[in-house]
Amino acid sequence: MHTPPCRGDLWGLSTVVLSFLDWPLRRALPGLACLSQARPCKPGSHAYDEKIAAEIWDVSAEYAGLPKAPQI
Repeated sequence: MHTPPCRGDLWGLSTVVLSFLDWPLRRALPGLACLSQARPCKPGSHAYDEKIAAEIWDVSAEYAGLPKAPQI
């Protein structure tokens, strides 16, 4: 499974933009229910899948130009 770099870049950019907007929106609109009632939720079962985790690790290492296994 390989994600095209542009898709990863888009995800990363949107995460940064939304992170910068989060706090100011919460301060500016304190009564807005969708912003003020954030709650933790349980992760899906896929969050504990070791095969998926290994694939994500390998793709991330490849994208970053790093070795897949730690160098000792």
